[in-house]
Amino acid sequence: MPRAPIVMIVSEQEWTSRSLDSILAPQGYAVMRAYNARQAIERARGSNPDAVFIDTMLPDADGLGLCKDLLEQKALSPAAPVILYRSGPIRRDERIEALDAGAWDLLPLPFDAQEVLLRLDRYMRAKRQIDQLEESSLMDPTTGLYTWSGILRRVREMGAAAARFRRPLACIVIAPEDAEEPVDTSFCDSLAAALQNTTRDSDVIGRIGPMEFVVVAPDTTAEGARILAERVRQVTGTGETTVGVAPRIRTGVFGVNDLHDANLDPTELLVRATMAVRDRLPVDA
Repeated sequence: MPRAPIVMIVSEQEWTSRSLDSILAPQGYAVMRAYNARQAIERARGSNPDAVFIDTMLPDADGLGLCKDLLEQKALSPAAPVILYRSGPIRRDERIEALDAGAWDLLPLPFDAQEVLLRLDRYMRAKRQIDQLEESSLMDPTTGLYTWSGILRRVREMGAAAARFRRPLACIVIAPEDAEEPVDTSFCDSLAAALQNTTRDSDVIGRIGPMEFVVVAPDTTAEGARILAERVRQVTGTGETTVGVAPRIRTGVFGVNDLHDANLDPTELLVRATMAVRDRLPVDA
């Protein structure tokens, strides 16, 4: 059963928020609240809402600024509609300013329930179509593993959780020892299968190049990642392909014991592990 779409309401005005909640909840929307801009950004990162309604008058910011911050800080999916609202009639220049800030709409108070639901339904249909298109591009049809785009998305998601709870995170990139030599495609199939059998259920596996694979390992220190990399080398180094013995592989590892303290963008772990393989740096560079 699909989950209910999550709508976040950002406002310190209790009456207005309750009014909007009473419109949305009976239609199957799961409503969450934030009372200021700082809280909205934190909750958007943690809950990934499907749509956001923002009061233009907030205690610590204006709605236009929050709309820009949510998008610029990537606290919200670009496909998630952001709807601003304010009291009184809305002038054309105000609507243009809202659209320029990244909002999908600017609605007047008091709310017209039918208008709100019709507009939100149209926006949510557009978001679902975008999500479906994006999802289809995240998986490699040959191996069933994540693509480069898919891995980037998962690394950011896992990195947000690791930073929030001060946990370790590591990336291991695997490639043939001699990337210039052609490799039998059956080797890629066997390597993908070996990775799926060797890693944990919580690990995320992707194919980021014709002959390059990556494992993103949550709750794994750099030392734990090196142990996993060695296990992968042992498993894949003894097999055979349809044209003979499997080629030797090399791995690049980069991990941190506390992503929060490391103060790194989580994608940096993936980049450094990839460069370690491509530039033939030491394994744990």
